[in-house]
Amino acid sequence: MSKSSIKVRDHDNLRRDPHSQAILNVDKQEYAAYLRKQQKAERLEHVESKVYDMQNDIKDIKQMLQQLVSK
Repeated sequence: MSKSSIKVRDHDNLRRDPHSQAILNVDKQEYAAYLRKQQKAERLEHVESKVYDMQNDIKDIKQMLQQLVSK
C-alpha cells in the first residue's frame, strides 16, 4: 500500500487508494481472521468431498456384496 492512501472517514482501519479508488482494510488481525475463515471453509469443502466419495465407495461395495450373495 502506498503512503498516499487516504483515511476513510469514521473507519480507522480503512484506507482509499487514490489511484484505483479501492477501499483497503489495513487491519492485520481482521485479515488474519479472514484467512483462517477461508482455510477452514476449504478444509470443510475437502472433508465433504471425501465423505461423498466414501459414500459412493460404500454403495459400490454393497452392490458387489449383494451380487456375490445372490450367486
